[in-house]
This record gives sequence, C-alpha cells and structure tokens, in this order.
Amino acid sequence: MIETPPEITLMVVEKSQKGQEAFRRFFKTLGIRVLITANPERAIARLAAVPRPAHGIVFSSLELGEQAVDAFNSMAGHPDLRLVPAILIANPKQQPLLERVACDELRKIVLIPLTGPAVVAALTKVLDYEPPAASA
Repeated sequence: MIETPPEITLMVVEKSQKGQEAFRRFFKTLGIRVLITANPERAIARLAAVPRPAHGIVFSSLELGEQAVDAFNSMAGHPDLRLVPAILIANPKQQPLLERVACDELRKIVLIPLTGPAVVAALTKVLDYEPPAASA
C-alpha cells in the first residue's frame, strides 16, 4: 500500500475578498487545503474547537492591521492554541506594527511580496510540511 502524506489544512484570516481568493489559489498550488475567515476573533474561537479544523493559521495584517497582530500574539498565551503554528503576513511598511509582533518557534512573519520559497520556508519551520514533489 502506498502511503500519502496527510493533507495540511490552514485557516487563513484575510479581510478582502480579493485577498482571500489570492491566498486560496496560492496555498492550493502548494497542496494545502484552506479555510478562510475575515474575523480574527472568530478564527481564534474556531481554531480552539475540538477537533481542531486546521493544522495552523495564517493572519494577514495587510488590511486587518492591529487586529491580526493582536490575534497572532494572543495565541502564545492561549491555553488551547499555544502549540498551534501561526504565520503573520505583513507589509514591511507596517514597521511600527511589526515591532509589536512576538515570534517564536511556532509563530513566524512572512513579508510581502509573497514568494513560494518564503512561505514554504515558514511553513516548514512551524509545521511538519514538505512541499509536493514537482511533476516530471
């Protein structure tokens, strides 16, 4: 029997419809299933559910700004979410906001423009993720 790697599911928190679709397409090309919400507080509540609906979470601060950073930072102290991997997508121009971000082994920042290698590197660090092999 051939074993296939388990499917990775990420929850993505992005406010704009256009951004949501871009994230969905981007992660789909990496072989990752995506759940999307626009509300960081709702995402935290959903992620704390049992069984957990996703392996990790991606917050986009591009439009959500402080809301995304606050939710991202809150995960480290949350009893049910402190071990859930998280990535914050941010713009380097958001420097004052980025100074408030608390990163650790399970929480990383990826700056725009997003590139496959940068996101895959962050996913590899926080999740047990290996990108699908390229087709010959």
